[in-house]
Amino acid sequence: MHSSSHTDRAFEAELTALRDRLQRMASRADEMLANAVVALVEVDAQLAKDTAERDRIVNQDEVDIDEQCLGMLARWQPMASDLRMIFACSKMAADIERISDHAVNICERAQELAEAGYRGPYRRIPRMAEIARSMLKDAMTAFQTLDADLARAVLARDDEIDGLYHEVFKSQTERISRGEADVLHCIPVQNVAKYLEGIADHCTALAEHVIFMVHGLDVRHPGKLSR
Repeated sequence: MHSSSHTDRAFEAELTALRDRLQRMASRADEMLANAVVALVEVDAQLAKDTAERDRIVNQDEVDIDEQCLGMLARWQPMASDLRMIFACSKMAADIERISDHAVNICERAQELAEAGYRGPYRRIPRMAEIARSMLKDAMTAFQTLDADLARAVLARDDEIDGLYHEVFKSQTERISRGEADVLHCIPVQNVAKYLEGIADHCTALAEHVIFMVHGLDVRHPGKLSR
């Protein structure tokens, strides 16, 4: 694609910097998610507030990564796998930013429930967060190592998250119907489960971007696209 070895090295250095930048962004989002759930379970309104404020850093990450991607496309006019890599980075940054947004949503519910004096239970919520974080970690490892098989394994874990979400929704609804809990407490808990399900969906999207990047294969919406 580029004739001189110097130009090739410059492009590769910039591509490495882009990948590292995306990894740092994902690490920030993961830390926000971990702290958001700790704040919820441990009724720590201050941790929830501090965690939510970090969203602006992740937002800036997305802007910076998009600018870098556009600049690289204009300067280098990459082709084939290099083009897919840059395209995937831009798409992945958007999904990571949404993960950060959902972490903020969890922080908001944590503050709301703490102020209402609610102390749980939060059955299944920590497990949902654990799975979602493992999906994020493995999706980013697959990205760094170009491991499409690991990315496909991430896709398979989304069903477990969906199942846990439905269990949380059902249990909270039953608690309300039996008069065991206040609806003003149960609905925020259901919301948290929904945010975690959304995070898992974005982790699934990250894995799909990796598969596209490695193989040039679009695996989104299986069975739903017209043929």
